[in-house]
Amino acid sequence: MTREGSDIVRSGQAKAEWNGHYNARIYHPLITPIAATGDMLDARLRAGNVGTAEGALDVILDVVDRARKSVCDVAMVRIDAGFPSAALLAGLEARGIDHVSALRANPV
Repeated sequence: MTREGSDIVRSGQAKAEWNGHYNARIYHPLITPIAATGDMLDARLRAGNVGTAEGALDVILDVVDRARKSVCDVAMVRIDAGFPSAALLAGLEARGIDHVSALRANPV
């Protein structure tokens, strides 16, 4: 799962909100491609002011369930650094979903 926030919105479109990280009015969609091919499994438009991980667990669980029913027998989730949280990782573990994730830089 990735998130994109680089497309600056130039007018008053719905869900275009200020995002302090990007210092602009943007959308903050969740994108779920197949890593090996880039084929899109899901994309959800979100307001630009939501946190990166907001709603991510529900999206991941939905996408994995659909993928297991129609695309694959085994699904492994790779998530960007903005997503890992105790709740998200516990949710994946509880469902037996294998995962790898980047971690935010930690000065310690």
